[in-house]
Amino acid sequence: LFTKCAADALADKERAKQYLVQAKDFGTTSDELVKLAGVAAEVGETDTAGEILTAAQGKCTRIADFFALSKSIKTLLDNDELAGAPVEAAMGKCQSVSDYIECAKGVLETLEDQPRAQEILESAGEKCKTGKDYAELAQGIISQLNNNDLARKVAASGEAALETGVESLEFDIQTAACGTPVLFHDPMLGRTTNGV
Repeated sequence: LFTKCAADALADKERAKQYLVQAKDFGTTSDELVKLAGVAAEVGETDTAGEILTAAQGKCTRIADFFALSKSIKTLLDNDELAGAPVEAAMGKCQSVSDYIECAKGVLETLEDQPRAQEILESAGEKCKTGKDYAELAQGIISQLNNNDLARKVAASGEAALETGVESLEFDIQTAACGTPVLFHDPMLGRTTNGV
């Protein structure tokens, strides 16, 4: 109802803004608040739309909700900084390898940020406790980063280490100049190799 009132009040921007701000408190889902923010953006109230979209983040419960919100922010306001906030909140929800893979996928689809997706998949390695976890992470690397070789190495080394009783593993993944992810600790070759 408030959204309709705001739309009807397009001729009176102050009244429309007032209705939009009031309506923000009545939104029960992130989808409702995104629609409301769309109306705010339509009437030129981008600051109000930003406030509403920020409030929508509090209504997100699933990782997919956060990425849908991030995508809406990019569509409505083209604001990368504001769109990044739900992504960080989604990362805070990650509990399993699957969650991290879902976040990496969301970052690639929403923000088109391959280095950030790679960082997320590296974080997933810290959650691996079984050979199945490593296999899932390897599959995530294949599907999200399209890197079969890296995925095979991650899966094989993780499973072998677990068989010997190792309790945790750390993998460092760097991006080569051509954009290919590689297992390597340092950002440059010189400290540990001859650089060839």
